[in-house]
Amino acid sequence: MNKCKNFLKDGMIGKLDCFDKKLNWLPEETEKDFQSRLKKQPENWIYRTETITYTYNSNGHRCIDINDLTEGYILFAGCSHTEGVGLKLEHTYPYIVADHFKKQYYNLALGGCGPDVAIFNLLGFLNKVKHKPSILVIQWPNFYRFFNLHQKGLQYFLTFYNATNDGNYYKHLFKHKIPFYQNLFNREYLLQNLKNHGISNIIETLEPDVKQEEDPTVKVVIPMNPAIDFARDLCHGGIKTNEVYAKRVIEAIDKNFAHVLSI
Repeated sequence: MNKCKNFLKDGMIGKLDCFDKKLNWLPEETEKDFQSRLKKQPENWIYRTETITYTYNSNGHRCIDINDLTEGYILFAGCSHTEGVGLKLEHTYPYIVADHFKKQYYNLALGGCGPDVAIFNLLGFLNKVKHKPSILVIQWPNFYRFFNLHQKGLQYFLTFYNATNDGNYYKHLFKHKIPFYQNLFNREYLLQNLKNHGISNIIETLEPDVKQEEDPTVKVVIPMNPAIDFARDLCHGGIKTNEVYAKRVIEAIDKNFAHVLSI
């Protein structure tokens, strides 16, 4: 469980204790675990010599600060796949996409989060930012994920839940697909709010079990490709995987929104 005050700032959730920090390791990708994995990897494994630095801004996000954004940027939201856990910044697909178009970008993604956190951050961001994004790319986390608040004394704690969590209460929730249907509703709530903000250039990645209803707000839906290789944590997609997904996003932008980025 994580203390709320350690990651909630300016109406957005940020990386735990990672405001204005540069780190070589994360709570979910520790050096101890890496050393254990290293023993089983080939001698030419890239991460034997390649160093990864995670740099987080004042809101706990892996990108530039909000106040440094100018018009025409691309906004990304999602979970660890979009945050780029286990990867150098330049190997993450948001970086590759933005660099291809020579545009700024903002990355709201947080490892381990569900759709509810992605929505929370998107709405908090849009209510704060001076310039609205030209394009929004949403890599939806698994719809069975959600967060919950707990109180201990005067402190509140936040926990990310998924189908592997223990406890009869949460097993009941997953058995009856309650998080799944709640997140479907949350997605529709977000799309309505995006319309109100005048944001219509949207690319989504939805998992196969999420049945998308026709919605004029969403112009493009693309699949998240299976992992071709793996990042340093041997869990998330690696360099080639991010290159392939970035290519899909770039193609979707070229086909549907190129006129927006040319302004």
